[in-house]
Amino acid sequence: AVVEQARKRLADATKRYNSALRLSNELFDAQQGISHNLAFVTAKGRQELAKATNDHARVVAQAKHLWMREKFDHDVKRMQDVLPSKKGYEPEGTPYIKKYLSSPGRIAEHHVVGQCLADVIDGSIMVAEGKAPVQKFRHFVPPPAPGVDKQTGEDMAQRQHRVEAEYRHQYNITGSKLNASEIERARAWREMMRAKAELGLPHEQANPSGGYPRIIKVDLSNYNHIPLPPYRANTHVSIPREFQRQKVSVASYTPPAATTASTAGGNDSKYSAAKIRERKGADGTVAPVSEPKKTKDGLYLRPAGRTRKGMRWDPVAGVWVPNS
Repeated sequence: AVVEQARKRLADATKRYNSALRLSNELFDAQQGISHNLAFVTAKGRQELAKATNDHARVVAQAKHLWMREKFDHDVKRMQDVLPSKKGYEPEGTPYIKKYLSSPGRIAEHHVVGQCLADVIDGSIMVAEGKAPVQKFRHFVPPPAPGVDKQTGEDMAQRQHRVEAEYRHQYNITGSKLNASEIERARAWREMMRAKAELGLPHEQANPSGGYPRIIKVDLSNYNHIPLPPYRANTHVSIPREFQRQKVSVASYTPPAATTASTAGGNDSKYSAAKIRERKGADGTVAPVSEPKKTKDGLYLRPAGRTRKGMRWDPVAGVWVPNS
């Protein structure tokens, strides 16, 4: 009867173990698939986002330039509508300005200055008294962010952040289920080994170096020390080749130390051709002079100043990359 009970426990534990092992393998495969998809979506999405961000920055700059030209024309017209001299009237100004203008011995330049001050003061008084219409120019409204969904209002960067967060959430949930399955598998494994010890059955353990399995005698003194076999060999997840980015040959964003030639009287400017060659990578990318700042999304801010000719800024890698 005792042997029969031990056989029954062994059969039940083996069934539970195989079920937990099958579930662990399925969850592990699912987790690896999620990890691969996350790596793919992150690399591809951030590459597309970087290009869209650069294009959007150029569109915003063009729109701002056009707005400033229109505002200048508006301000000129508004000044012509307010200043008395623009309407053919002689400005009066304050009593002090009148005295200044009427003082003997004043040169022509002084007269021009006094007329200008009187013009500005009279125009300001007319605006304050409501005698001159003043229409404020519209505020600058930048173009919408790239890839805005008209239904949800979600832009490209927000969508990229949400998709990555969803994949990470799925990965964590699958990992929690895998841990729970492994706890059940370990419990069933211990019950299997105990039942084998009670029945005096040997255990075949896989040989790490390959070849024939090792036969281990199982008894009540050692069954609890037999290691749990792995559910599946671990695999390495890498970014797809088409989205791998070559590393910049520059070790850091700190400009290299001055060479012997530069200290001997050469061009020490950090923008000289020699310094630029030191910051140029094998793939044609050029690192900035100093380390660029990062946004809260982990993207590098474009350095101030002009855009490098024939290049565009890559906020993901933090370098200038060729347009072609």
